[in-house]
Amino acid sequence: MTLSQGCFGMHNLINTYRIQLHADFTFAHLEAILPYLRALGVKTIYASPITEATPGSEHGYDGIDPVRIAPDLGTRADLERICQWLHDNDMQWLQDIVPNHMAFHPGNAWLTDVLEKGPLSRYAPYFDTALASDLFAGRIRVPFLTETPEQLIDQHKLTLISCDGRFAISVNDTTYPLTPRSYATVLAGSDAPDAIQQLLSQLTDLHRTEDAVAYAIAWDEWREQLAGLTSNAVTNAYIEQRLHQTNAAPEQLRSILDGQQYQLCLANDANQHINYRRFFTVSDLICLMMQNDTVFDDYHRLIFDLLKTGVIDGLRVDHVDGLFAPTAYLNKLRQAVGEDTYIVVEKILQADESLPDEWPVAGTTGYEFLAATNNLLTDERQESAFQQFYAEQTGDTTSLTDQTYGRKAYLLYQQMGGELENLTNYYHTLGLMSEAESAELPAGSLKLTIGEWLIRFPVYRYFGTQFPLKDAEADAHQTIFAQIHDARPGLSRTVDQLAETLLGHSGAADTERRQRIALFYQRCMQYAGPLMAKGVEDTLFYTNSCFIGHNEVGDSVERFGLSADGFHRFIQQRQQHWPLTMSTTATHDTKRGEDVRARLAVLPDVADEWFAAVRSWQELNATAKTDDAPNFIDEYLIYQSLLGSYPMPGTEDDFADRMQAFMEKALSEAKRHTDDAYQQVTTSFTEQLLDKNRPFWSSFESFYHSIIDFGIVNSLVQSTLKYTTPGVPDLYQGNEGWDLSMVDPDNRRPVPYEKLQRDLQTLLDRPDNTSDTCWRDLWADRYSGRVKQWLTHQLLQHRQQHPALFSTGAYTPVVVQGRYAANVLAFLRTQGNTRLLVVVPLNVARLCREQQVYLPALDWADTTVLLPETLSVQWTSCLTDAVFSAADRYTAGSLFAAFPIACLLNSSDRQTES
Repeated sequence: MTLSQGCFGMHNLINTYRIQLHADFTFAHLEAILPYLRALGVKTIYASPITEATPGSEHGYDGIDPVRIAPDLGTRADLERICQWLHDNDMQWLQDIVPNHMAFHPGNAWLTDVLEKGPLSRYAPYFDTALASDLFAGRIRVPFLTETPEQLIDQHKLTLISCDGRFAISVNDTTYPLTPRSYATVLAGSDAPDAIQQLLSQLTDLHRTEDAVAYAIAWDEWREQLAGLTSNAVTNAYIEQRLHQTNAAPEQLRSILDGQQYQLCLANDANQHINYRRFFTVSDLICLMMQNDTVFDDYHRLIFDLLKTGVIDGLRVDHVDGLFAPTAYLNKLRQAVGEDTYIVVEKILQADESLPDEWPVAGTTGYEFLAATNNLLTDERQESAFQQFYAEQTGDTTSLTDQTYGRKAYLLYQQMGGELENLTNYYHTLGLMSEAESAELPAGSLKLTIGEWLIRFPVYRYFGTQFPLKDAEADAHQTIFAQIHDARPGLSRTVDQLAETLLGHSGAADTERRQRIALFYQRCMQYAGPLMAKGVEDTLFYTNSCFIGHNEVGDSVERFGLSADGFHRFIQQRQQHWPLTMSTTATHDTKRGEDVRARLAVLPDVADEWFAAVRSWQELNATAKTDDAPNFIDEYLIYQSLLGSYPMPGTEDDFADRMQAFMEKALSEAKRHTDDAYQQVTTSFTEQLLDKNRPFWSSFESFYHSIIDFGIVNSLVQSTLKYTTPGVPDLYQGNEGWDLSMVDPDNRRPVPYEKLQRDLQTLLDRPDNTSDTCWRDLWADRYSGRVKQWLTHQLLQHRQQHPALFSTGAYTPVVVQGRYAANVLAFLRTQGNTRLLVVVPLNVARLCREQQVYLPALDWADTTVLLPETLSVQWTSCLTDAVFSAADRYTAGSLFAAFPIACLLNSSDRQTES
């Protein structure tokens, strides 16, 4: 049994509620809504990073001090007070941590120390640079300039300044420390006061120090003396004079730059020349050497103390794929926090991929549940129709596999060329190929082969650390090498060389060589994940708009639908292997709100109407284009995004501005039309679409109203499945109401908690809040979001009342028969004598179109849910007061009579437990 199958984990999380903390939503703001969250049924606050980040950070993933609570959020005392309240109310705190990277920012004291002292910094081994790894070479590149250093010096935009007791280079409103050896260059002069000369002689002695700690102490003392001299008018005037003279001498300033521990570079150079590990392709996030024990201990010092003292209760590990050795890291983390601490990892699994069994975690953050539910709601029978329509409109019949390859190849060669060059050089540095072998290969072929290998990974990364690799992992790479052979025959000899290195069996005694191979392999894995994420999530999702409902984190453009049986198998496997894993439907990283996807899932149900509407819109909007731009890919993306995210009837917001911001980001992510002209044309096109006086709007509005209620049903089904299937349901902030957001930062807009609190209190105060009448009223008022909020509240309450049923209760598919059996999903949860029957409808828009009726009049005909004979007992609805007499079958029509969701609890157990 793995740890994941045990029953550790904060004594059962029950559920989590994700909160995005930042300067405009602090600990104080969170504290104010805690009573509301408790009333809603929330059991665990799931918080974004809380350690100090860059000033004004909106998310906290750009940390600058991992051992300090972010001042923007509050104090440790604030956090302790909140967590004490949570514990007093039987609630808990799950904390997000970011062990992969920190911000490349002057406020990052660890990094600033490295930039100042280089190899003599005690933090030199902390960051993934040439100072800590042979993967890199040269001075640390600082790729943030908009012009060359020479140009900036000539324009007096790059200067030396005195700042906080030290000299620094000031450029683009940012400062970088001057290395101690450069102080003598600045201060030395024939007219230097005696005090300055004495200080410079001490500096010479200081440079003889080789111990990092002693050097740091001596340097701090020296700087204090220098700072003290500034209080003397004579010495201060001399210092200011020397700074002025240096800034007036371009050649001397260039010489000083050449003497730093780092190299100032142009920002766009980083795509082809980089000598530190970045987070994805974000240059202002620098990665950590978390495999170093000292780094591990120092980074987690605050987090471990918060756990040890009982302030927080569990951890979510961000971007585990980025770590050098994820398994070793997680084992070390588990050892440090104990077996009872709940840990989940942010890990995106492909459709047929499993989390490594040996990982000592409860599971993932739940993207695989999002994907399964998203596909369940999609009518898989319409896949070919959508592909055919898209191909007809675009004229592009490129396979999805080839599209994925193309986008990943573009990313690797155009934006991660520096990373690929480093890996190629590392192969040579590690001596994995002799000079003679290298000479026999075509020039540049090793770099291309490593690139082709990484591009063709079907998963984010692999996790092997010992060679030879396990059979399954080795077979996966053998398949990839065969693909390269077929696609790039000119690389065959080099492919064989790389395959022999990774898959060949070196002598049993050659342990040292196997270790070198493992170093190379693990380094490659650290870049495979970013390549998949940037090439697919952040590029392909915006260049293929065939059906954007599946262009989602955790899901795939290559997936289109999942049968009820397939969903059952997914849930059963999940419960067997990872019963405490999280189930999410929206996060801060998802491309669309959960209710956007639910609404888009209606389109395959009404495919013919949808295609006809799009063709009509193309004609209506032809005059809104300029030189046939935007193209169909972007035009189709706009139509789907507009339909999916347009606010519910009767609600108003700044949708036009939000839509324009989304399209601006979408075009940027697509990386196809980077010129301002295309952006302006697309902005104009979108603006005209939103003009309610144009003919398009009336046509759009008619179609929008025809599908919106079916989207709501899908949303309610999605929520029901999340709260009743095995796993720990995660609720993203504000998603107890409608979530029609687009990609970040749109999904981080302020949550209307005052309204949500009022709505919930009104329902709590209503005497008949579990009656059929109440649910009918909520459906009549469905656009307000209260129906989703009340469903969430009711199901969360039942999870609290029956924790064992939902955490360890068996999941059993229930047979459905009759005319519309394929349109009903049913299952049982069983724990001892407690039983829950859940029945939800699927693809109801298709049925209503076939019958030409609206939802309440839908005739389910003879569709029947069949129960085992042993369960012929009385049931009571979890949502209403309805009681179902003992029977071994129930018609879908009776189950959905009052509300399109059925959750029934065995009545005798309910009465006993209540």
